[in-house]
Amino acid sequence: MTKAMTKVSALQQCRIVYVGDLSAGATGDMRMVSLRSLGFDVVAINSSIGRVTPLSHPFLYASIKLRRPLDPNRVNRQILSRLNECDILWIDKGVSIWPSTLKAVRARAPRVRIIGYSPDDMLNPNMSSAYFTATLPLYDSYLTTKSYGVSELKALGCRQVLFVENAYDPQAHRPIVSAKKTPPFSCDLGFIFPHGDADALCQKIVAMAKLLVGQREQIQLACRDRAADYCVNAAAAGIAVACKQIASRPCTAP
Repeated sequence: MTKAMTKVSALQQCRIVYVGDLSAGATGDMRMVSLRSLGFDVVAINSSIGRVTPLSHPFLYASIKLRRPLDPNRVNRQILSRLNECDILWIDKGVSIWPSTLKAVRARAPRVRIIGYSPDDMLNPNMSSAYFTATLPLYDSYLTTKSYGVSELKALGCRQVLFVENAYDPQAHRPIVSAKKTPPFSCDLGFIFPHGDADALCQKIVAMAKLLVGQREQIQLACRDRAADYCVNAAAAGIAVACKQIASRPCTAP
């Protein structure tokens, strides 16, 4: 057995408490499943709060806007109750994790390594929280898919920040053979969406396209992510032409 294989085998004996959005289709759930498939012993804590609106959850919505989100799932309490079965605490985008929680982990279980991960721009106020920035010095390592986020997170006190590439789930993101006679991608413009009222969705797409084109400059100013800024340019140019055709063409669900 090589040294590399021995190291991997030793790592797989680590017990991981994984905190993240485990709702169906969420990338957090995909990462958790991937860790299990690699042989790790993973205990999962679901931090998902679903769709939050001012009408459905007014207090929770207000707490998010104030950058101090409530913890309706009691994730912080669950973390502390799992320390005995934890070698690694993996926190996926921990915007609702309190500094007091991670300080308690440090005090009660100093052996535990705290790892953070986020695919988002966590210095964008809409993606982050006051709790998140306060906890950064308490992580052993933080993984980000944003190259410019490395220096930014280090400046906020992160001990170690690692840049990782974007990824996909081979179980979810794969070709599916269709029994339909119409070849896939045979249309001029396609959208991925849940099944429902196709006609109503078509009208929403047209409205969103017009909004994107009309407010392109404002959207660009709001984009800290350079990739997102590029996408706005590309989408605005393409949809400006396509939306004129969509309104006059039939739209059917796949």
